[in-house]
Amino acid sequence: MAMPAVIKLVPIPRRLRRAEPNRQRPRIVCLTFGCSSNGKTSSPFAPASTQPGSPQRTHRGEWSKSFLFFTGFPFPIGPVFERATVRQEVVPGSVWIFDQEQSVAGINVATTVRMTAVKLKGGSLLIYAPIAPTEECINLVKELNAPVEHIVLSSHAYEHKVFVAPFSRAFPRAQIWHVPGQWSFPLPLPLPLLGIFGSKPLNEGDSSVPWTDELDFKVLVASLGAAPYCEVALFHKQSRTLLVTDAVVYISDTPPEVVDRPRLQRAGSDNLFCKLLFAFDKPQNPQSMAEQESLGWKRNALLVSYFSPQHVRDPVGWPAIGNRLIVSPVTQTLVFSQIPGPTRKWVDRITGEWRFERIIACHFNSPIEAGPAEFRKAFTFVYEMENLKSRADNAQRRSREEAGLGFTQTYPMEDLKALLSLNSICRKLGVVRKEPLNS
Repeated sequence: MAMPAVIKLVPIPRRLRRAEPNRQRPRIVCLTFGCSSNGKTSSPFAPASTQPGSPQRTHRGEWSKSFLFFTGFPFPIGPVFERATVRQEVVPGSVWIFDQEQSVAGINVATTVRMTAVKLKGGSLLIYAPIAPTEECINLVKELNAPVEHIVLSSHAYEHKVFVAPFSRAFPRAQIWHVPGQWSFPLPLPLPLLGIFGSKPLNEGDSSVPWTDELDFKVLVASLGAAPYCEVALFHKQSRTLLVTDAVVYISDTPPEVVDRPRLQRAGSDNLFCKLLFAFDKPQNPQSMAEQESLGWKRNALLVSYFSPQHVRDPVGWPAIGNRLIVSPVTQTLVFSQIPGPTRKWVDRITGEWRFERIIACHFNSPIEAGPAEFRKAFTFVYEMENLKSRADNAQRRSREEAGLGFTQTYPMEDLKALLSLNSICRKLGVVRKEPLNS
């Protein structure tokens, strides 16, 4: 989920026009640092599926969905040519989410990536974590009849940073704000060389940020070893909505409607991938197309969450991640377990000062009906690590993990093996800390 910025394709600006039905207009692209380009996607979408009780008002556009994009580290992020956008109204007249599919290019594994628009009292919009600015996406924003005045780069993560520059060119009068601690790989380029101009940092307590009377923010910046993890959480006071990037996720049984259904059907079939790599799993026999899509979604979620879970053909590990608010196994293992001290302080500030009633995250399903207690519960593991003060304590923790007796039994240890092995390799290479930052 967290990927640094690299060289990307940028669309040459052109006036947005309503596309004729069933006709895609090509985009001219040029190569530059720090932005993407445009490709296309077309398929009908029904209302976005979310947790029961969530709003269901959605909208899809008839504009071009094209967005050519084939870069990424350590692997290309898809879709390469086509990105549909689904807009959902979360709080009437106040908060909207915009979903696009996110995949690994060339591999039949997909999730979602999401941006949020909040209408300020003055009538303008604040955009949190921009997504690919296809013609459809931009027009779905413009349909709100409110000028985009602020754009928030909410993380260092590649999939959230890469679209900020082209999105801001569609709204050139908007002020960009970024969470401190930004970095890129393989070259440590400043934001202007990534195509992000005039951005201002979001430092807690900065009275010059003009929208803090409506949206408060809390920043987490902490060194993982070779580079910092950084994320800014926003709290919309009027709607009591918490906005986060990669901190937590909610994965429902029902996939978001923006995820390509034929892709899910292929993932839910008893395909060669499952037969070869998970031959000992029990074969599944879905009785309907809906069941096959749901099975494909669960398999996708397990692969995204663990990289290499023990079971995929028969997703027996699904209950550990499904239908509840969690910190993803990837970010728990490779990020927050490295910086439990700063993470605890960040979570304490969020849950101690903000009385939110819903959470909007940038991946999987949203909105999520949850408050401070559920958010803090998702981070139980960093509080369990609070007593690990000495090197001996941490050595004991690692030995318990390797023996399948981790302090946090949130996830099956058999599914965590690949992530723990990757974490061990990163520790030996100096990519992550030798010992967790626990203060």
